[in-house]
Amino acid sequence: PLQEHHDLLLASVPAVESPLERFFNVLNQYELVSTIFYHVDQERSSLLLHETSAKSLVAEATSHSEKTRALYEVQALEFAQANAAVTEKAQEAATWLEQHGRVLDALRSDSISEIKASIKLTGVEDLLSLISAVSVAGVPLTIVPEPTQAQCHEIDREICQLVNELDHGVSCAVSALQLYSLALQRFLPLNYIATSPVHSWTQVLQLSVNTLSPDILSLARRQ
Repeated sequence: PLQEHHDLLLASVPAVESPLERFFNVLNQYELVSTIFYHVDQERSSLLLHETSAKSLVAEATSHSEKTRALYEVQALEFAQANAAVTEKAQEAATWLEQHGRVLDALRSDSISEIKASIKLTGVEDLLSLISAVSVAGVPLTIVPEPTQAQCHEIDREICQLVNELDHGVSCAVSALQLYSLALQRFLPLNYIATSPVHSWTQVLQLSVNTLSPDILSLARRQ
């Protein structure tokens, strides 16, 4: 019996050898596929990690972009407001210089006499007199009650006094302006307006309206 088993075993070896070879081939293929699957899974995990990192970077970049845009809008608004303020101040300075220059020119050219001549108070009290108004109206004074006449005379005296005081005040003011005019003619340079700091700053502001820069804005604000 042992010999028979031995013979049967030897006889079955060729039949078993082929399935074993196929089994080993399948096992090798399985190991190869497992290795490939492992590498693919590693690649997939790496890709997922990169995707997460990329999404995080995109979100961060988007947030930074929105913050930058908001900051830019605020700065643009501040820039527009500063530009408007500089334009307004430049116009105010130019207007002030023009008015100031006209006043100084009038004072230096001794136009005070013309001002004095244009203010004529002589005869004003007659024009404002109530008694004269009654006469001009053709109303006889005899029909005006005496208390009314007395009141009109009193008012006329007050008006006359006020006119005299006004004339005296105008004369004093004109005299003071004439003295000031002489002082200006003696001490003030002819190019005073052109060389004044206000004139220089007016030019700076007018130029900065068209060519604004952070440096000019900062300097203008400090000034």
